[in-house]
Amino acid sequence: MNCAIGGNEGFFVMNRIWSMNLRTYLCMLYNAYAINAVLGNCPGKCLCESSNKVQCQDETITEIPSNIPHETINLFISRTRISALNSNDIELLVSLRYFTFEKSELSTVMPSTFQNNVLLNDLHLMENKLQDLPVQLFSSLQNLQRLFLSGNKISHLPQELFRGLGELRQLDLSKNALRVIPEGIFDDLSNLESLSLKDNQIEHLPSNLFSSLENLVTLYLSRNNLVRLPEGIFLHVTRLQKLSLFQNRLENLGTSVFGPLLLTELWLYSNNLTRLEDGIFRNLTKLQLLILSRNSICSVSAGAFAGLSDLREVSLHTNRLVSLEEGTFAHLNNLVNISLRHNQIQSLPRGIFHNLPRLRCVNLHDNSLYNLHTELLNSLQDTEEIVLSQNPWRCDHDIIPFRNWLQAHWSKVPNLTSVVCQTPLNLSRINIAKLTDKDLGRYKRFLSRAMTLIAVTLISTSVISITFLCCLFRRSLDRKYCLSNFSRDSLTSANVQAPQ
Repeated sequence: MNCAIGGNEGFFVMNRIWSMNLRTYLCMLYNAYAINAVLGNCPGKCLCESSNKVQCQDETITEIPSNIPHETINLFISRTRISALNSNDIELLVSLRYFTFEKSELSTVMPSTFQNNVLLNDLHLMENKLQDLPVQLFSSLQNLQRLFLSGNKISHLPQELFRGLGELRQLDLSKNALRVIPEGIFDDLSNLESLSLKDNQIEHLPSNLFSSLENLVTLYLSRNNLVRLPEGIFLHVTRLQKLSLFQNRLENLGTSVFGPLLLTELWLYSNNLTRLEDGIFRNLTKLQLLILSRNSICSVSAGAFAGLSDLREVSLHTNRLVSLEEGTFAHLNNLVNISLRHNQIQSLPRGIFHNLPRLRCVNLHDNSLYNLHTELLNSLQDTEEIVLSQNPWRCDHDIIPFRNWLQAHWSKVPNLTSVVCQTPLNLSRINIAKLTDKDLGRYKRFLSRAMTLIAVTLISTSVISITFLCCLFRRSLDRKYCLSNFSRDSLTSANVQAPQ
């Protein structure tokens, strides 16, 4: 009985496996047929991954293939020798949603090229040789959400070029040859979230250029030739979170440039800024990252960072700072990192780092510091890293508190062995953390001998000088006396010889 039951179960299992294998075989056969069908309709020198995705990438291609399947949704063309696009090339691709044409010889796009591609969502025309764009080129693309035109040679934008593109979310015009951005060109892009104008030659921006971009989140203006920013230019982009302005020629920032923004990142390095005035960033209450390095800043007002209660990191490295005012970082309760390296700072106020409970890293590398006050050092108890190398530390008796702090907090100081004395000469290059009282005693004896030598030298010099002056004075008197006698003798002789 048990054997009979086992035999039946084995039969049912084998039958089930055979059925599964049959379904798998039929599925594979169907897929193979579908692939063959697609490949059969696929244009030469192209790859059709599915019935609606076509990739054409070959340097011998000189025109858009004419037999691209009409149901194509995603068309990718790259590294070809195609130099022009017109409506005949893609007019039958009415289902097209994603079109990429990049890294080719494309220099001309006719105005009616996309008139039948009204479903297009993404259009990438990157790294070609485009110089101009027809004013009506995108007029039929009401559903367009992403437009990438970077890496071309575009030097001029028609004012009406983006008219009607109300659904556009991302626009990339970077790495072109733009000098001027027409006023009102972005007025219809009310849903735009990301705009890139970086790596151009833009010298001026109209004051109301971004006034309609209320949903803008990221704005890239770096690597241009901007000298100034109009007052209130960012007043209406209230949702802006990231703004890059680095590598321009900005000389100053007015106190009204930045309106109330949600900005969390502001990149201003490699400009020509010289001063930071009170309240310059006061409206950026959500700012977390502020990069001001590689400018010519020589003065930071005590209230320059006022209101930045969320600030996590501020970088002022590679500027011309000689000192900072007390309270410069006051009330920045969330500040974690401060970089002041590569400046000319000679001294810091005792309370410069007071009341910064989250401060973890301070970089003072390559400045002109000769000592740090005990009160300042005590305010750094909770920090994790303090970079102090390449400063001209002066190892006299006043260096002892600094030495003791280094010995107690050596783990906080990277490259501790490079924190060395510069003066006096007999202690030069000695690691301050290893400096002993005996070393300082030798310095005091050396200083005492040096002072004695200096005193002896000064006294000797004084004696010699006085003696020399006395000699000169005496010689002067003798000469005067001689001249007087000579005059009298001459007069007598004259009287004697004078006629009666």
